[in-house]
Amino acid sequence: MNFYKENWFRWIWILPGSILTHLIVMFPVHWFVMFINYQGTHDNRLASSSVFGPWYWFAKIPSENLELLFSSFLFPLIVITYSSKIAPKYKLEICYLIAIGVFISHAYMDLEFINDLQRGGNETFEWIRILLTIILALSGTLLGLRNAYKEDKKTK
Repeated sequence: MNFYKENWFRWIWILPGSILTHLIVMFPVHWFVMFINYQGTHDNRLASSSVFGPWYWFAKIPSENLELLFSSFLFPLIVITYSSKIAPKYKLEICYLIAIGVFISHAYMDLEFINDLQRGGNETFEWIRILLTIILALSGTLLGLRNAYKEDKKTK
């Protein structure tokens, strides 16, 4: 039987499966961010809300920004890595296409955000957040492509 007919479901499942995997991973990350926020702002016996507490400085960062930074690194990493695990053949080529798609969508979102900032004001932390998001997304993409390369070499 033809290779493509045997694995048609895996070809269809590449992008939805990797995005679903990202959502499954981001659920505990969300709760970890909420835990950091709780531990750094509430005085209890597990942590303190003093300046010397372990979660205090992380809790000063808004939870939306922490999740954005985690997601900007983890989304390309997980989607590219698990696409290479799901794809039955041409793993590295598929991951290059997905990396290009992630880059284009991320660049579009960053450009829209920069345009909004230029119209509304010039907050220093927002520019730092954009820079960190770009650096984390690029490093997640490169690490995901490295994992895809290893997966591709394993199957050949």
